[in-house]
Amino acid sequence: MLTGLLGYAALAAAGGLYLKKRYPDRKRARIAYVCASLALMILGAVFYRPVRTNAGVWLMMPLLTTVAVEDAVARRVSNRILIAMLALGVLSALVCAEEPLPRLIAPVAYGLIFILLSLASKGGLGMGDAKLIAVLSAFYGLTGMFSALFAASLIECALSLMVLARTKNLRTELPFVPAIELGAIIALFWMI
Repeated sequence: MLTGLLGYAALAAAGGLYLKKRYPDRKRARIAYVCASLALMILGAVFYRPVRTNAGVWLMMPLLTTVAVEDAVARRVSNRILIAMLALGVLSALVCAEEPLPRLIAPVAYGLIFILLSLASKGGLGMGDAKLIAVLSAFYGLTGMFSALFAASLIECALSLMVLARTKNLRTELPFVPAIELGAIIALFWMI
């Protein structure tokens, strides 16, 4: 468990340095990143059960938090971080999963579906969101990712209604990656 926490801390520190380098003027976003990373580290230390979940999911969380903050700040998702997450997801599926094949097929299936949805929606769903969903499915599998997306959709819907009530503007664009991250955390606790 100590090595898992050290790995998590190293990835969280790397994410923090990445955000500091890319967005030096966004101090509040970096503070939010540090708080979210620490909260997830504490949750991982308290709830991690090696029998039911795998370390790859917990090690992926700092990378996911980095992507969520970047999406909230700049409305972009870094392909480099997504590639690192995909490599970790494939490795996690091969090493930790009882049946790795469904977790290796899931990114292809979700990738095809959501990239087509992104193209059809003409910007309603960003391509970065679609790629992130495909990458996360390597950690969660077909059914776990469905649970994460269901929770993320409910969170984004509630957020949209709050923004609509406050601004009365139907054209307000909201980042989807923070909701995906919260949905992934909720789905993780369903898996435990």
